[in-house]
Amino acid sequence: MKRVKGFTLLELMVVLAILGALLGVVAPNLSFDSQKQQLQQEAQSLQHALQTQIDQAWLEGQTTLVKRNIDTVRWLRQSDKGWQEKGSAYDISDNLDSFVTTDTRQLRAAEKSLGVTEPVDLIFLSTGEYLAFRWALRNRSGEEIVIVGDGINALSLE
Repeated sequence: MKRVKGFTLLELMVVLAILGALLGVVAPNLSFDSQKQQLQQEAQSLQHALQTQIDQAWLEGQTTLVKRNIDTVRWLRQSDKGWQEKGSAYDISDNLDSFVTTDTRQLRAAEKSLGVTEPVDLIFLSTGEYLAFRWALRNRSGEEIVIVGDGINALSLE
C-alpha cells in the first residue's frame, strides 16, 4: 500500500482549533493596548503642552490663563487689548473625555484679582506658581490617566 505524505484532516482541525483559541485570547488585548497607548500618548502630549505654558509664563514674566472647551485648550495672555489668545490651541482627541478639578474658590479669587471677566480652568502665574490641579483624560473603555500639578513642581502622570 502506498503512503501519501501530508497531514490528516484531524491534525489540521486540531491545529486550527488551537490557533482560534489563541487568537480569541490575544485579539481583545491588541485593541485594548492600542486604546491605552493612545490615551498614554495624549496624556503625555497634553502634559508637555501644559508644562511648556507654565515654564513660558515664568520665563517671560507673564501670567497665562488656560481655557478649555470640549476638545480644545486655549492659552491666553494679557495685552493692551485685555486677555488675548497666545500661540496655537491644543486639540484633545475626539474619543477622549477631559475633566479638570482644582480649588474653584481660589481660582475665582485669582480671576477677580487679575481682572479676568470670563471663567477659566487654570491660571499659571508669572512666578511659575499655579493652583494645584488634576486633569483627567478618559477613553471610551473607561481607562483614565490624570495629569497632576501640585502648584510648584513639574507636572506628573498618575
